[in-house]
Amino acid sequence: MPRVFCRPVFQCLQRSAQQCLQPVPLAATPAVASAPAPAMASAPALAEAPSTPPPVEASAEAPETAKKMGWRERERLAAERRKPPEVVKAWEPPPKPKRTFTPDQLRETVADLRRKQQEYFEHEHATTSPNSRGVLADETYGTPSEGTVTFERAQAAHAHVAEEMCLASALIEEHGIPTEDGGTLILFGDIFEVYVAISDKVVGMLLRLRKHGMIYFEGESLFQTQDDDVPILQLFSAAGVRERLAKEGLKSGVITGAATTPPAELGV
Repeated sequence: MPRVFCRPVFQCLQRSAQQCLQPVPLAATPAVASAPAPAMASAPALAEAPSTPPPVEASAEAPETAKKMGWRERERLAAERRKPPEVVKAWEPPPKPKRTFTPDQLRETVADLRRKQQEYFEHEHATTSPNSRGVLADETYGTPSEGTVTFERAQAAHAHVAEEMCLASALIEEHGIPTEDGGTLILFGDIFEVYVAISDKVVGMLLRLRKHGMIYFEGESLFQTQDDDVPILQLFSAAGVRERLAKEGLKSGVITGAATTPPAELGV
């Protein structure tokens, strides 16, 4: 037999069921930090919850900057991004001061170089025998015959080297410090800066002049920057160097007069 409820009782049960199914507002529940989250929400609560999280409000400055930035500003920023990075220059040592000489230092340096030059040439003559090459039956052996193209080329080469040596001695006399005995003292760095603009054979010319006994410096060779403060002593004047080269040219068969009459373009 079915149970029969009276109308007031039925309405009361219906209101109670509706109140149980209604969602509880968040403001009504007390905030508990350590309370665990519910395992499952009711069906009406899930239906009313938003499907996506609320949008994060952007900063107020970003829209303002984006609105104010025009196409010119965007082009400028793009050009800055395309600009290549700045090249960092390598570290360079500061230039060292040039060496100077007081009168007493100049006198002592010249005397020291003169003494070493004398010892150097005495050692060269003592260790070099005049008969080391032997005696040839034909004195013209190994030399070009006069009137041939090879002979003319040899004369031109000797004349060119003599002119280079005369030019180097003239530049030393012009830019160097005159000494009391008629010579000239100059630093290798100074003659290198002057002569390298004319020819890159500055060290070769200095070695040849020392071989002929016209200048003297210490060391087997000279190197830029490393030997800039090495003093070079010219033992004769530029005119004396020219005269000696002319005599050596006559003795060696170079009778061209190139060592005695330099061309005007050399400025000697």
